Amino acid sequence: MFKLSLFASAVLAASCHSKTTTPEPASTTAPATPSLQTSAPEAPAKNPPKAPTPPYEGPCGRTPLRNATFKTDDDITLQADYYPSGKAKSPAIVLLHMIPPNWDRTSYPPRLIEQLVAAGFSVLNLDRRGAGGSGGKAVDAYVGDKGALDVKAAVKFLGVQNCAYDASKLVLVGASNGTTSALDYAVDAQPPLAGLVFMSPGPYTDKQHAFAKVKKQFAATPILFMFPDAEREWPSAFQAAAPAGWKFLRFDGAAHGTKLFEARPISVENLVTFATAAVSQTN
Repeated sequence: MFKLSLFASAVLAASCHSKTTTPEPASTTAPATPSLQTSAPEAPAKNPPKAPTPPYEGPCGRTPLRNATFKTDDDITLQADYYPSGKAKSPAIVLLHMIPPNWDRTSYPPRLIEQLVAAGFSVLNLDRRGAGGSGGKAVDAYVGDKGALDVKAAVKFLGVQNCAYDASKLVLVGASNGTTSALDYAVDAQPPLAGLVFMSPGPYTDKQHAFAKVKKQFAATPILFMFPDAEREWPSAFQAAAPAGWKFLRFDGAAHGTKLFEARPISVENLVTFATAAVSQTN
């Protein structure tokens, strides 16, 4: 069930594009960039995908742990699904969904999780505070310093599992204002993250830390910016002078955040390929 073909950079170029490295796709008239921080977010799908069931195998076991709970430093109980890689000292990845409470961990598709586990990652799919099975206030997930506490608690949870991950091979994925919590944690992360994935980043990403002011500390950190053409303004501002390890994948249309996985299925392979390459650099 878990066979992964890592796509070469040619696949990325054929499916989406960076201004500096990939050809321009056939363009269409894009709608105006949505203002997700000030307007009401769209409702999630009525029938969210079912969670995948990885095989029960490997020296450390690969039995998923559904609805795992753990506490933040400010005593909020968070809920998550944990998918161990089955190998000791494997890389790990934490998935941070779009704006709570309208979105939760079910917005990440099973196919993505399956491919990440097949690529050797332990995956923690988290309900941010105020969403799904987690406690707390939704607004605290992205305004103030409490969103970073959610990520800190998730990383601590990974570190106490029977088959502990390699702390030098941690990747964070943030979608929409999940990028806010990802950046807030990354600024102070020790050891530094092996990689960051920003899906539909925007002005909300800057809520606590202006990326323009902290970007120099991420010069050696691989970052994948994935965004639709309708939301190109914010990430494109950083593209011209970007370090070699930063990748910019711009897709036709206006599919926001995790909606890219459905609208542009190749984005799943794009993310897995990037994350795999990012952690390989820590060897």
